[in-house]
Amino acid sequence: MTEIVADQEKDSAFLRLFQQPENKICFDCQAANPKWASVTNGVFICFQCAGRHRTYGVHISFVRSCTLDKWNHKQIKQMELGGNRAAKAYFDKNDLYSSGSHNYTLPLAAKYRAELLKKAEASFLNEERHDLLGNHATTNNVKEVVEEAKTQIGINQSSVLTFQTKECSNITNKAQKQQIPKMKAKKIDIDFDSIGDDNQNNESAKGEEKKVNLPSKKERIVPNIPEKLKGMKAISSTDYETTKEIDKNEIKAKCAKFANSNSISSDDYYG
Repeated sequence: MTEIVADQEKDSAFLRLFQQPENKICFDCQAANPKWASVTNGVFICFQCAGRHRTYGVHISFVRSCTLDKWNHKQIKQMELGGNRAAKAYFDKNDLYSSGSHNYTLPLAAKYRAELLKKAEASFLNEERHDLLGNHATTNNVKEVVEEAKTQIGINQSSVLTFQTKECSNITNKAQKQQIPKMKAKKIDIDFDSIGDDNQNNESAKGEEKKVNLPSKKERIVPNIPEKLKGMKAISSTDYETTKEIDKNEIKAKCAKFANSNSISSDDYYG
């Protein structure tokens, strides 16, 4: 709204406005070919009247040159919606004169300026909305365009949610169909209480189960137990060693054999 209008666009706008007969003369003194304007009041004035308008203050009359100064979009719109014809009709209707001249300080004159500014801002915003939304965005059907856009967005969101739901369902079904792989271990039935019984036959495993043959009592290696230690629940190494019968002649022979040796290996001694 406050963006400066290009000189070519500004000149084109004023060329159209000056084609209106009322804008070809000064609003205050009827001098020909006015090149100045009171933007806040939307009227074209001559150079001499422009000097007087400057004394009113910018809140009453903001003066700009139609050829020398820069203009923004809102200011151009104020001149297009205003103009000398509309201002004259309002001032005449409400008798906004003092000593034969326009009185811009009266409350009704201030009301005219406020309404003109409001119309200019609304018109400019509507044009911007039209540019953003396209040719369908007019004052009467902007709401329809917005609702149509919301509806379209809603459809797209629904499609996305449906797709996501289907994908989640497919993943869940795949997970449920997957089977946990079975272990290849095979069952073996063993009666440990019957181990070593010669008359006990091992039972064959069902299906693919393997038959296990365990050694009998006769096949197991059992050390020779001295008579003195039979029947004892526990045997220490000392008890076992003291029960061995010592061959004194054998010991003497071995001592004589290694009498002159510096060292004796276990293999030499026991071999």
